[in-house]
Amino acid sequence: MNCLINLYNQTAAGPKNISLNLISELMSQSSDSCSFYIIVPDIQEYTALCSTSNVHVIKLQKVNSVLRKIVVRIYLDVILIPKLVKKYQITAMLAFGNFLLSPVNVKKVVLLHHPYLFDNALLQKLPLFSKLIEKIKRFTFWVTLKNVDVLVVQSPYVLEEVKKVWTNYKSELTVIPNPISKDFITQSVLEINGLITQRALSLDDKLTILYVSRFYPHKNHAFLLALSSELTNANIKHQILVTVDPEISGADVFLNDVASKGLPILNLGEIKQIDLVEFYKTSHFFLFPSKSETFGNPLIEAMSYGLPVIVPSLQYAHSVVGESGIYYEEDNAKECAIRMLGLIQNVSQYTAKSLHSHQSFARYPNATDWCKRYLDILRSNKNL
Repeated sequence: MNCLINLYNQTAAGPKNISLNLISELMSQSSDSCSFYIIVPDIQEYTALCSTSNVHVIKLQKVNSVLRKIVVRIYLDVILIPKLVKKYQITAMLAFGNFLLSPVNVKKVVLLHHPYLFDNALLQKLPLFSKLIEKIKRFTFWVTLKNVDVLVVQSPYVLEEVKKVWTNYKSELTVIPNPISKDFITQSVLEINGLITQRALSLDDKLTILYVSRFYPHKNHAFLLALSSELTNANIKHQILVTVDPEISGADVFLNDVASKGLPILNLGEIKQIDLVEFYKTSHFFLFPSKSETFGNPLIEAMSYGLPVIVPSLQYAHSVVGESGIYYEEDNAKECAIRMLGLIQNVSQYTAKSLHSHQSFARYPNATDWCKRYLDILRSNKNL
């Protein structure tokens, strides 16, 4: 099998990590019968990638202006991909970026990971120009559904939502949950017990709450301001850690609000996954107030370290975290604070929730099994 993989638009933190997981797994395999040709953007995170005997890395210059993005997208789909398919006798193609428009006669698989493509409520809340952009993306996704053989989603919740919104499609739909990165080393039961004990013993000290997410409107960072105020009013000494790139549009407004109100919200910046490990180990709670997700990898990263996960009672959260989650009504900072206080004041319950979180993580695949699922789909054609 000769497979072409398009990862060109995987530049946000989460998509980059998943893409690098896939490349790492493919490079660790040695197979004379499979060759992979992978298109990536020529940006820092992909700079160190070099081709191997079975994985050939094709780096394409990243552009920033809207007009140039459109030109590059047309070039990629209409000229470059058909050229590569012909040159390398490609038999299957995978795209991780929601869209696959190339008119090539091979097995085509695409991963959906953009909530605005199926979440109508989220779409309606956008300002006019942003809504227009998302509607153009929806049209592009509609063309994709007509063009590809398999659409992959990351949770049963997204599968059902896609079926509701997109009632006329040709693609086969399947669910492949995300794995965690190999940067997060699997913890033994003994190690998890030790981490939970350390956290429980320090609950009466300063409370550390972690929120790992890039800054986008639906990620709901503004909720942290109200929550911090509620905890302050309850005389709970705390700090909330966030991972916000201040250069992203709108992030400066959030960070300025934090500074002007003097709230104990500390920005770590967009740090590497390996550097997040210590924060997952030492935080008391993992909070994820996002309004919509296709999955939410930080949720399972936190679960892997036995962190109690506090989430709004929304379908995406129930789908990923399940019964181990600690739920509050969406945007209700007072109720969220009460949920935290209940666990702070009950060490045995805090410990039980922590253990349950780690146990629930066990249902998610490791990176090797996850990669195999994709390869099985790409191979599942009588001509391959």
